[in-house]
Amino acid sequence: MISFDITSLFTNVPVDETISIITNILKDTDLPTGYIACVNHCLTTGYFLWRGEYYLQVNGVAMGSPLAPVVANIYMEWFEGQALASAPVRPRHWWRYVDDVFAIVNREHVAEFVGHLNSVHGSIQFTTEEEREGMLPFLDVLPLFPGP
Repeated sequence: MISFDITSLFTNVPVDETISIITNILKDTDLPTGYIACVNHCLTTGYFLWRGEYYLQVNGVAMGSPLAPVVANIYMEWFEGQALASAPVRPRHWWRYVDDVFAIVNREHVAEFVGHLNSVHGSIQFTTEEEREGMLPFLDVLPLFPGP
């Protein structure tokens, strides 16, 4: 068992790529095309105030924005599809909740698999925690693996 955490997901979501992904998703719906322009505006015109000055956020989505979790999930769904399909070693199981992943990967393939995940996109980087004594904390739950 291994858990992955995506380092600072919201501020590292690649906005332009995510807009393209959302555009492709919306093309397959009956929603008006104006929604694409709205999503583009919401994701590219985020400002924040720091020390009395306003700045345009140029990377990622704004933390605290109601759109941030939705956009991050849309991007990560696409990312994991790409990453898992091209992985040299596939995990036996893969469960993701926003920026946390619980997976079952053979111990001898963990380093190779993590290296692959971290090579898919430069801004999306994973940290790992491996099971110890058959236990691995994940989302305030302690899954136990009884072993062979």
